[in-house]
Amino acid sequence: MQLFLGAGDGGPIDLEPRHLRTHGVVVGMTGSGKTGLCLVLLEELARQRIPVIAIDPKGDLGNLALVFPSLDAGEFEGWSDTPAETALRWKAGLAKWDLGSEQLADLRERLGLRIYTPGSTAGEPVDVLSSLAAPQLEGEALRALVADTASAVLGLVGRQPDPVRDPAHVVMSHILEQAWSEGESLDLEALVLRLVDPPFGKVGVFPVDKFFKPDDRMALAMALNSVLASPSFATWRVGEPLSAETLTAGGTHIFNLAHLAEPERHFFVALLLARLQAWSRVQPGTEDLRALLFFDECAGYLPPDPKRPASKGPLLTLMKQARAVGLGVVLATQNPIDLDYRALSNSGLWFIGRLRTEQDRKRLLKGLDPSLDGVVQDLGKRQFALVRAKGGHDVFGTRHAMCFLRGPMTRADLEQLTPPSPAVPEPAAPTPAAEAASERPPVRTDQWVLDPRVAFSARFDQVFARHADAARGDGTVLLRPALLAEFDLHFHKDNVGFSERHREARVYYPLGDDLEDCVAVPLEPGDLLEDIEGSVYGGLPEWMDEDQELNALKKRLSDEVYRSESRGLFTNSKLKLTARSEESREDFDARVEAAIQDKVDADVAKLRERYEKAVDRLEDRIRGKRRRQQDYESRLSQRRAEEVVNAGEIVLALFTKRRKSFSTAMTKRSRVSDAQQRIANVQAEIEDLRQDALDLRETLEGDIAGIEDKHAVLMDATEERGIRLRRADITVARFGVLWVPSTRRL
Repeated sequence: MQLFLGAGDGGPIDLEPRHLRTHGVVVGMTGSGKTGLCLVLLEELARQRIPVIAIDPKGDLGNLALVFPSLDAGEFEGWSDTPAETALRWKAGLAKWDLGSEQLADLRERLGLRIYTPGSTAGEPVDVLSSLAAPQLEGEALRALVADTASAVLGLVGRQPDPVRDPAHVVMSHILEQAWSEGESLDLEALVLRLVDPPFGKVGVFPVDKFFKPDDRMALAMALNSVLASPSFATWRVGEPLSAETLTAGGTHIFNLAHLAEPERHFFVALLLARLQAWSRVQPGTEDLRALLFFDECAGYLPPDPKRPASKGPLLTLMKQARAVGLGVVLATQNPIDLDYRALSNSGLWFIGRLRTEQDRKRLLKGLDPSLDGVVQDLGKRQFALVRAKGGHDVFGTRHAMCFLRGPMTRADLEQLTPPSPAVPEPAAPTPAAEAASERPPVRTDQWVLDPRVAFSARFDQVFARHADAARGDGTVLLRPALLAEFDLHFHKDNVGFSERHREARVYYPLGDDLEDCVAVPLEPGDLLEDIEGSVYGGLPEWMDEDQELNALKKRLSDEVYRSESRGLFTNSKLKLTARSEESREDFDARVEAAIQDKVDADVAKLRERYEKAVDRLEDRIRGKRRRQQDYESRLSQRRAEEVVNAGEIVLALFTKRRKSFSTAMTKRSRVSDAQQRIANVQAEIEDLRQDALDLRETLEGDIAGIEDKHAVLMDATEERGIRLRRADITVARFGVLWVPSTRRL
């Protein structure tokens, strides 16, 4: 099946969906028919049941909801001032393309249209803040999503950060990556608080306070907090979560952004593109068009350098890489100079309509085909030149749109089309003053106040932040009661010399009758105060005023520690090694590896000593053979000299008629040959001995590898044995009421 876009001189203009994997750009001035072509393209994709994710900054794409199968005047009521005339005109226009009620009904069924309005309940709202939920990603895909999400959040306050050089971007990326790597989802409130008090001490080699100064972090946090505190921002928390898996599963999804301010548009677009990019990184390859991302009026979201809005990075990456997994991207704009050249160079299809000036035409065609200048210049209304990057072009007029082109959709229009949205949650009301008292309630045990400066810090892992109340109108700090039980524990095993002392603080909060909400907290000296000014106290449970109840509770909590606490003692029985106090598994494994290496080194040293003696004997023999070879070579030189002298005497005898025996000459020649043979034999023996030495060394290396393999299994002998506490090893260091700040301030 193909996408039917219109007709030209050569007949119908069809486009295979898979060609959109190479991406496309639609350009044309106002009045060129660009919006009509885009809607026709989206209609055709819906008819082929290809999922579409459409970004609509202006509000035109909502017209896809206006598909009226019966084409009678009643359907156009409320959408046209002259419904009867409009119905007749639309019916006649569609008839020219052999389109009627049957095709309209089929399109309406296949569209699966949903119009989202992030930050508004006019259409379907989107739970945008769910985009900070921990993704199921790792490695490069996770880091890319982290970088894009940080850029989007910073864009919300008007910053266009450099992901490499901007301290704000680097620190926020570290916060997101640390949380997501541990499977922890964040909301913007938690992100802002961690920005003030980062859960790490260094960024690279510098302390975080030097890399991104606390005052600068606070200024950024205050700017983000101003956005969060805005009543209009509550609508970003309701609706369907932003999920790339849902968007690419089927249907046509339009994100109408016409109601948003510019920073909010960029924030949302960047988050959406980041999620699509992350989705594309984990999809298998395909030759088909799996889904299409359509971006209408994209000027400002993918501008040429040096501008770098948060949307630019993920959008460029999608155009470079997403084709491999079947995600096509089509951009629409009035002028090509609005787009980065890298996006243009990654587009395989161009739909060129009428352009405003000759300069616009020449700038566009310079990178495509300058010879098309006359073709583009002669284009009429609703006419387009389809130019393929691989060569060739067609001029065509777009077919009649099946949906009614109402123009940009207003809020009232969207409310008419969309089912009622979920209610926007009201901010939590401050705790009534009747629940709190300015005087601390009397209690028959010790009492402390947790320092408000550390109560909501990253050190406590959001233990108290999850139960925080809204800020009080009178500015006082509300303190709610918790139960603090702090124990000194002594883990020891005398027969192996293991001894470890540990202090553990357990806090039960919020405080109820069952004491089920217990968490171990890392208390440090100075965290507990006697009191704080300007605070009010919540109520205590009745049982907190009974000595018998408190003593029984203290014993019960000690019994829980006795039953639940143990320490892992790492041992290696084969090596007779035991972990020291406070020695981690990694450190113990390193010590085991060192002990194994010592054994390997000792065995290898013995082996080398034995082999080296054998090699020494071979080398002694080689040296003896070489001395014999030198002796033979010396004799050979002497006999060659005698042979030369004898040959000269024979020649002289021929001229002087002196007699000289030829048999003597032959004898000397034989001695030379014999010496040469002996040298050759010795050389062969030396080569054999050398080969024996090489074979010996290879055997040594093999035996060394065998020793290493033999000892490597000793690592598997490491095991963990639990050391249990005795009751005498548990001491209650502190027990009483801990007053926890329940309201906080940035």
